[in-house]
Amino acid sequence: RLFDIVHPVISITYFVQFMTTSLMLGVTLLNVMLFAVDKFALIGHAAYLLALIMEIYPLCYYGQSLLDDSNLLANTIFHGHWIDQNEEFRKMLVLFTQHTQKPLELLAGKLIPINLATFVSIAKFSFTLYSFINNMGVKERFESL
Repeated sequence: RLFDIVHPVISITYFVQFMTTSLMLGVTLLNVMLFAVDKFALIGHAAYLLALIMEIYPLCYYGQSLLDDSNLLANTIFHGHWIDQNEEFRKMLVLFTQHTQKPLELLAGKLIPINLATFVSIAKFSFTLYSFINNMGVKERFESL
């Protein structure tokens, strides 16, 4: 029940968080390409990029942990000492095990799974955005102004 209460609240929040972080990573990489001319600017931008990444990593890590733990729950129940228990306990355990067959997976915006694969995808998207803008020749056009 707690999962059903928490999931709708964080779904939209995490979706906005992932989208803004992806865009900010791409824009910061673009900013490094255009304006970071000295070592101090590069260090500042690198620290900001690290902060952006660390902003979403814990979300993805704990989402992955929840998914992994919920996948192991049915197996853990099976390996318990349920055979020695009374019939009522075993019936309840069967019902509980059936409910654990559906893994608890958090979704951002009801679309994007919150796990470590999403974390890697966000980093890839940001670098792709940077590469796309870099291939458009924005730096050369900016310098010619």
